[in-house]
Amino acid sequence: VKVDRAGDYWHVHLRADAPRTSAGDSLWLTFWARAASADEMTVRASVKHATESAASPAAGFPEGRSNLEIRLSREWKQFVLPMTARHADSTRFEFYTGYQSGTVELGGLAYLSFGAAIGRADLPQGTKPLT
Repeated sequence: VKVDRAGDYWHVHLRADAPRTSAGDSLWLTFWARAASADEMTVRASVKHATESAASPAAGFPEGRSNLEIRLSREWKQFVLPMTARHADSTRFEFYTGYQSGTVELGGLAYLSFGAAIGRADLPQGTKPLT
């Protein structure tokens, strides 16, 4: 995503809709991201869904929040976010990149619903650099 002119962060964003979930479903979102044209850039990853997040504060995704504001460097980093659906609903992912000019690269987006078969605490979480 190339941002020619910075402004309000929501003016430049990507959006993807995901299938409906059922209440109590364990959900898992992962994606890779990096700042391709600057040493550091800010991106907001937003999950528009009634969810609870189990990611630790160290992962940057506080309990019960659906927005993750992340600082990206030139290094690819994987973000892994387990959640629980509070009720049946459709889900939308949004990546807001309009904080500053530059190029943000996103890839490897995966969103999985494990239903009630696997608990949220059993899913991987956190951030990892590409090694």
